[in-house]
Amino acid sequence: MDPAAGSGNFCTESYLSLRRLENQVLQEKQNGQITFVSNSLNPIRVSIQQFYGIEINDFAVTVAKTALWIAESQMLEETKSILYGFNQDFLPLKTYVNITEGNALRLDWNKVVPKDKLMYIMQ
Repeated sequence: MDPAAGSGNFCTESYLSLRRLENQVLQEKQNGQITFVSNSLNPIRVSIQQFYGIEINDFAVTVAKTALWIAESQMLEETKSILYGFNQDFLPLKTYVNITEGNALRLDWNKVVPKDKLMYIMQ
C-alpha cells in the first residue's frame, strides 16, 4: 500500500523486483531442465492486484495503472522465456489495478484495502 502513489513508481518497481525473484525461483526449480507448463496451472503467485495505492491527481492515477500493466506484460514475457508452454495472454487486460484516486488524508483506507488484507504500508 502506497498512500502517496504518484505515478506508481514505488508499486511498479516493487512488483518488478518481486516478479524477478519469483522468476529466479521458477528457474531454480527446473534444475536446468526444460519443464512443460500447462496454462491451466499458473505458476505465478505475485500479481499487480496485490499492490494498492492512493493518489489525488487523476492523471498520475492513470499513469500508475498503465505503468503496472506494462510491468506485468514485461514480466509475463520473461516468464514465458523460462517456462516452456507457458503462454498466458496479456491482452485483453484481465487484471485490475488497485490505484485509487483520492486524498489519502481524508479517505478511509479500509475502503481501498481491508486492514486484514494489508501487510505493509510504504511511503
